[in-house]
Amino acid sequence: MIQTFAKIVCVFLAFGSITLQAANPVIALEGKDTLDFGAFPANIRQSGTFKILNQGNAPLKIINLRKTCGCAAVKIDKQEIKPGDSATLTAEVLADSITGPFGKNLYVESNDPKQRFLQLNFTGKAIPLLTVYPKNFLYMGTLTAGKEYEYKFRIDTEHDGVKLEMSPIKTNFKSDVKLVQDSTRQFTLTVKAFPEQKNESLSIELELQVLEPSGWKPIPVKLQGRTGN
Repeated sequence: MIQTFAKIVCVFLAFGSITLQAANPVIALEGKDTLDFGAFPANIRQSGTFKILNQGNAPLKIINLRKTCGCAAVKIDKQEIKPGDSATLTAEVLADSITGPFGKNLYVESNDPKQRFLQLNFTGKAIPLLTVYPKNFLYMGTLTAGKEYEYKFRIDTEHDGVKLEMSPIKTNFKSDVKLVQDSTRQFTLTVKAFPEQKNESLSIELELQVLEPSGWKPIPVKLQGRTGN
């Protein structure tokens, strides 16, 4: 009698254990875990999708979508995925948000007890219309009042037919700015500074407006510094 009772208890416990183990969601991915957008103009929004599966026996709840870059937008069409069902996750690279080669991650947080975070990836190369050398922000340091300074910026493009125009200059001291097209794919921006007052903060700001091709945002250029006592 005791042995029979013990066997019944063991069977009950085993059955209960199997039932508990089976009542879990299991997150999975159909296909590759990386979206490769390749090379594309940086002002064109890119979009791709992942298919998220629930291979468990309980509802899979999407708690959060986490991204590692402000250049991305992420959304999913279902917050809860039934057993055997799927959801579509859309990842987008925002226009004018990143330049050059990139590799970024995003994470799907769910109630899967064995894999709380599912890592996904997206890569590509966002090609800008213009590249400013050495860079479009320059700290001039401490200048001497009464002395003339000159700074040159090289502006390269991989496109033919680019037309640029300078916006009005914002500055708080005497300066002169000129934009010259050296070739079909290169420009030079020359900034001459003539600080006159001692112990003065210096600032020059302008934008390079893209007349052609259309659809590109202006490129800001800024110089800052000060004069000594």
